[in-house]
Amino acid sequence: MKKCMSGCLAACAGIFMAAEVLAKDAVAQDAVGQNRPQIEIEVRILEMSAPLAKGLFGKKGPVPGGDVTDDLQERISQTKGVDLLAAPRVVTRAGQSAQIKMVKEMTFVSSFRIAGTNGVWEPVFKTVEPGIVATVVADPYPNDPGRLHGLVEVSFTQVISFTEQTLTPPGNQGSLRLQTSGSNLVCNSLKSQSPVIENRALTMSFDVGNGKRIVLGSIERSEGDGIKSTVVLFRVRVIPRLP
Repeated sequence: MKKCMSGCLAACAGIFMAAEVLAKDAVAQDAVGQNRPQIEIEVRILEMSAPLAKGLFGKKGPVPGGDVTDDLQERISQTKGVDLLAAPRVVTRAGQSAQIKMVKEMTFVSSFRIAGTNGVWEPVFKTVEPGIVATVVADPYPNDPGRLHGLVEVSFTQVISFTEQTLTPPGNQGSLRLQTSGSNLVCNSLKSQSPVIENRALTMSFDVGNGKRIVLGSIERSEGDGIKSTVVLFRVRVIPRLP
């Protein structure tokens, strides 16, 4: 068993990228659920300066529910300074909740607990997922399949800073044990960096034409000497049934 003094772990215990698309049922998969049409959901995340966003979308900026015409899409694609951060799509059933996750997993030490009955303390790890998560429920109208309605939420979780702290077992008594690559490290204290998280979200109920792209909204943040806008575009369409 290896021994060490304070500082046997610094910063985050582990960081890796994860991008996944999940479809979560909002209705039971009975005969009615299986007969529901398939829905394709698309979310586009754009980043640009705030003045550029107003130049493209008008003086009021990206207004929630605003139409994204073919002409506007062409101008967006040809405008320098517009970065496409992500454009995920997912296919689900009408009336079911679809979730798209574009996150980075971060693990850090949050507290301690006693390991077994030997009186040695071990760190407890906590995981957060900064990034973008979109959740959508869409359904066509029974009497008007050319229109869809539902609810969409896009949440942004961002690490804005880190706080460093020295963690010791409760009461400053005993030692703590950390397992790394099969080895046991026994320490008197542990230095850790915990992320400070900021959460923001865009939520909107929608009633749109089939395949029509609209503006969900935008979130602004200060960056350097200017303001950056993260603009979210949204589209749903019914996938035609095979003959």
